Amino acid sequence: MRTERNIDIQAKLKQWEETRIEYSRNLLRKHWGQSQACELLVSIFIRMLENMVDKLVLINEDILEEQIRSEIYMMFEYGAIIAEKSMVQ
Repeated sequence: MRTERNIDIQAKLKQWEETRIEYSRNLLRKHWGQSQACELLVSIFIRMLENMVDKLVLINEDILEEQIRSEIYMMFEYGAIIAEKSMVQ
């Protein structure tokens, strides 16, 4: 999907992406809180998901469902640990 010559489409895609990312951030903040560490983890998690989608959709890479589940589970486990430590401080 090439958009380099259509500035209007680029702007609409960027706007859609920003609203989607902010929606995801708000969902994750409900679980992890809003400490600086949690905000960093939210950014890492979103980038991980974006990377996964790019590989699956754009590159047509085959990622095993178990690997996807393991990575997401690990991020939520770390998020819970960081959120808990943030509440204690």
